[in-house]
Amino acid sequence: LFEFVLKNIGALEGLPSWIQNFEFWWLIALVIAVAIILSGVRIITRQ
Repeated sequence: LFEFVLKNIGALEGLPSWIQNFEFWWLIALVIAVAIILSGVRIITRQ
């Protein structure tokens, strides 16, 4: 997963900085969303 993210960051070097920032924050938001979903699923499965 980290290798995939690093490759994407490397591919973004040729793009405008605002696109790099957008992708960066989008990835952070995606990771947070996945973490919330996984924690919710774990709580549901425990009950």
